[in-house]
Amino acid sequence: TYVQAIVGSQVVTAGVQVTNPYLSKSSGTVAKNRTAKIPIRGLSSTSRSSVSVSGSRAKAYIQDNQLVIYPKKKGITWFYVKIDGKQKTYKAEVTSYKAVKAIAKAKKAKGCRYSQPKRMRKGYYDCSSLVQRLYAEFGINLPSVASTQGQYIVDNGLQVS
Repeated sequence: TYVQAIVGSQVVTAGVQVTNPYLSKSSGTVAKNRTAKIPIRGLSSTSRSSVSVSGSRAKAYIQDNQLVIYPKKKGITWFYVKIDGKQKTYKAEVTSYKAVKAIAKAKKAKGCRYSQPKRMRKGYYDCSSLVQRLYAEFGINLPSVASTQGQYIVDNGLQVS
């Protein structure tokens, strides 16, 4: 895009690139000691960017229009990305790879129908059947009722971390 301005008696023309950079997500759950990539949108070919991390909990850099992170410790880690003078923030909940996989599987149930009578049929869930099926994929057989599931998980030290 070009902009023209009249300065005194002269016409001045300048090339301008307008950007509106943003991270495709502002937060997420990522696995410790595994690389995660968050796309950066709204960049131009001349966009300038940098990244910093809260503390020494992770490594991060910008590559191919993506924020690339490698978290080293569990917990919350904040990534601060500066793109074309605008600050963007990404909050990462860093946990185990197994927990990230369980969360991803649970998200696949989004949009399925809720039904207690049909909860064990394909495409149907209620809260306890979702938990029961997720734990089963990791080789843990839970009771089918939420109250007894909670007690069983606590009694057997089965919290996913």
